[in-house]
Amino acid sequence: MIRTISGIAMALALLAVAGCSTVTEGEYKSAQVVLKESGTTRRQITADCIADMKRESAADKANMAAFLGVSVARLPAAFCNRIVGAMADGRLSHRDIFGAQRNGNYAKLITVLRG
Repeated sequence: MIRTISGIAMALALLAVAGCSTVTEGEYKSAQVVLKESGTTRRQITADCIADMKRESAADKANMAAFLGVSVARLPAAFCNRIVGAMADGRLSHRDIFGAQRNGNYAKLITVLRG
């Protein structure tokens, strides 16, 4: 069961980060509950996110690191801990992520990512 929930939460987290708009509010809230209640799942999702971030191009990592205000070496952990943590503790809602795509207001997402 946890493995299935973990997969769902990971998929939702990655969709959110990738800017995909197909995640429903209910799915997002379910993923938030899993992230909040399961430290094991949260750590695994964060580790998977970090592994994915490490595969980004050097140019993309440099740009993202500058945007987040961290070194390139620190980028994967900083980005993933911030986004997964904000999803888990409710600082980033479905509206914050997916509503921003519709209205162009990324202020909350930017605030969270910049730490």
